[in-house]
Amino acid sequence: MSHRELSRRQLLRDAGRYGLAVASLMGVGGALTACADSRSTASSGDITVGHLFSRTGSVAAVGQAAAGGVLMRIDEANESGGIKSLGGAKINLIEADDQSKPEVAAGELARLAEQGAQVCIGSVGSPAMLQATQEAERQQVSIVNSVSVLDQINQRGFRYTFTSCGNSQRYTEDFVLNTKTVLDQAGYRPKKVGVLFESNIQGPFYADAMRKFFPQYTKWDVSYYDYPLDTNDFEPLLQRLRGDGVDVVVLASYAKDGALILQSMQTMRYDVGLIAGCMGGLISREFITSAGDAAEGFVGESYWVEHLKLPGLQGFLDKARQGQSGPVDPFTALGYAAASVVVDALERAGSTDKAKIHEAIAATDLSAGENGFIAPGGVKFDATGANSAIRGVYYQIKDGQQQAVLPKEFAVTEPTVPHATW
Repeated sequence: MSHRELSRRQLLRDAGRYGLAVASLMGVGGALTACADSRSTASSGDITVGHLFSRTGSVAAVGQAAAGGVLMRIDEANESGGIKSLGGAKINLIEADDQSKPEVAAGELARLAEQGAQVCIGSVGSPAMLQATQEAERQQVSIVNSVSVLDQINQRGFRYTFTSCGNSQRYTEDFVLNTKTVLDQAGYRPKKVGVLFESNIQGPFYADAMRKFFPQYTKWDVSYYDYPLDTNDFEPLLQRLRGDGVDVVVLASYAKDGALILQSMQTMRYDVGLIAGCMGGLISREFITSAGDAAEGFVGESYWVEHLKLPGLQGFLDKARQGQSGPVDPFTALGYAAASVVVDALERAGSTDKAKIHEAIAATDLSAGENGFIAPGGVKFDATGANSAIRGVYYQIKDGQQQAVLPKEFAVTEPTVPHATW
C-alpha cells in the first residue's frame, strides 16, 4: 500500500496519539502530508481547508505538534456530522510543508490556494508567517495563524490575517506582571534582574518588549545580556551574571539553549531567587525533557499548559492522549484551538464562498472552552485580526509538569518562591 493510499484514520491509529506521538506520525516517510494532499476522497460538496505547517526543518517540532491538534479538531468535526449549516459537508484538509524556511512559505500557501483551499491555517515560525500572510492577502484567502506571536504579523493592514494565539507584546506584558506578582507575594525583592536572550530571531523582540514593561510595572534594576543562538558553553556568560549580582534570571530562548543555560546554572551551583522565561521554545516539552531535573522550579509564561482549570479541557486531553499517559504539547492545543476557529466560522458562514467565510472569521467571539477553543481568555478578533481576548498562563514546573499558578481562575497550584538551591 502506498503512502498516498493510506487513510488518515489508519495513520492516526498507528501513531496512537495526536498530541503525544505526532512527531513519529509525521516521520513515517511524509505519510501524513501525502495522505492529506490527496483529494481522491473529497466530494464536490466538501469544504477545503489548507494547513501550512513546518513538517521538516528547524521549526518542525512546533509544526508537527500543531498539526496533530489541527487534524484532531477537523476529524472531530467530520465525525460529528460535518458542517451542519451546509448539509453535513465534510472538511477536506490539504497540507503543505514550508520546510521551516520563510522563502518557501509563500509559494506553499499559493499552492494551497490553487488546490482550492477556501480558508487556511498556518502553523509556522514568525518569519515564515510574515511571508505566508502576504501571499494570503494576494490570494484573498483567510488564514488563521495558530502559533506565531510576532506583533508585526497583524500590524500591516492586512484584511485576511487572523491570529488565534496572542502576540509577543501581550504575552510579555502578562509575563512581567505575573513575575512581579509571584515575587511580591513571596516577599522577595530582586537585587538585580538579568535578561538573557538569543540574538538571532525571537529573542530581540521579547527583550525589547521587556525593556518597555519592566520599567512600566517595576522599579527593579534590570540588565540585558544577548548571546548567539549557536552558543554551546554558557558558563562564561553566567559567570558574568553572577559577578554582576544577578539574583533573578529571565530567559528569552529556544528549547535547546534554554535547557543548556539551566544545566549550566545547576553545574555551577548558581543559586538565584527565581529563574523565569517568556514563551519561545521554553514552553515546549523538548525544553523540559532536555533540561531534566534542572527545569524544576522554573516559571514562565505560555499560551497554554496542560494543568490548568478550563471548561472542556479534559475532553481534549483524553482525545489527545487516547488512553495513554504523558504530557500533551502546548502547540497541539494551539493547533486544535485554531482549527476550532475555522470550524466555528464555517458553521456560521453556511457557505463555501471565501468572502462569507472571511466575514464569519472576523466576527468570531468564543469564550474559553467554547466550541473547542481551549485557550485561556477565548478569542475575539480586533480590527487588525489580532486576538484581543486571549490571555497567557503563568506556570511553574513541578515534578516535570507545567502547572498553572496565575491567573488565579486558571491556577491548580501555588508558586514556590524562591527557587530551591541546586
